[in-house]
Amino acid sequence: MPKVSVIIPNYNHERFLRQRFDSVLQQTYTDWELIYLDDASKDGSNAIAEEYSAKYGVRMLLNTENSGSPFKQWNKGIDICAGEYIWIAEADDYADPRLLERLVGFLEADPQVGIAYAQSYSVDAEGNKLCTCDKLYEALPGKPFEVDFVADGKGLLKRLMFRLNIIPNASAVLFRKSVYLQAGGGVTGMRICGDWVTWARMMNLGKVAFVAEPLSYFRWHSGSVRAKMGFSKISITESYQAHAEVLRLVEVDAAVREEVATYCAMSWLDRNAGENLTLGEHREIFQIARQIDPKVPVRIFRKLCRWALSHLGLNSFVSTLAQRSAVERVEQSLS
Repeated sequence: MPKVSVIIPNYNHERFLRQRFDSVLQQTYTDWELIYLDDASKDGSNAIAEEYSAKYGVRMLLNTENSGSPFKQWNKGIDICAGEYIWIAEADDYADPRLLERLVGFLEADPQVGIAYAQSYSVDAEGNKLCTCDKLYEALPGKPFEVDFVADGKGLLKRLMFRLNIIPNASAVLFRKSVYLQAGGGVTGMRICGDWVTWARMMNLGKVAFVAEPLSYFRWHSGSVRAKMGFSKISITESYQAHAEVLRLVEVDAAVREEVATYCAMSWLDRNAGENLTLGEHREIFQIARQIDPKVPVRIFRKLCRWALSHLGLNSFVSTLAQRSAVERVEQSLS
């Protein structure tokens, strides 16, 4: 029985797939099995996978229809794997040869550690380094990611995970299969933030280990799911849902809830995310935002409604209502 199951989920990443396979095969820790999951790719990915399967015994599971969710693929791979520990090695990323060795050490040393992960470099489509992912953490209190640590998961949820997903790169994570299953597995109803919710539920069950050395390479490119979704209704809605899920797990200070809810709402407006959203969709998102903080300032919603009414061509929607009256009616429906 292998100690680690390495799962490579893929969809149309032919361009990056050889580098991903090679970065697994070059790991200094070698007690693993390798499973390739293809989600009905239309490029030459599977031909490459067949080469590695013939040479290295890679197990292949090929979908004939796209699943619609990367987290369905996570669950599919974990259902059939044999390892005690799981590495979701996304097909468009790659890793330092020492990644598994470093992370396995934390899981072996402390049975309470359910998740171990390393710092990542962000790289472009050609593999050029852009920055380390600690740039994402600049808004967090203190500087928690400058050194290795092992920390209580609930504490991380309250202090950091409510503010943002502090595990932005699934390819940098090694986790216990038992903890993943106990937490309910991947959130198959989400496309962008399912990892955030999954990590939060797993954190709630034990400890988290972090390696400050960048050992994973997180690729940003136009073909990624995040790039395609951008700052869309789906990404906005799922982000709010992730915040709300953390609140379901732990209590967060009211001032922090208001700070996060206000920041999210203002970011949503400042990025002009409403270009392709109807007023009803804005209202739906705002209802979700209220799960984070019921007292999200009304002025933010008023600003949003007026922006939407003036930019989205909703004359037919408000043909019999003055703009102010329309805004007030929607506000009243939320109270």
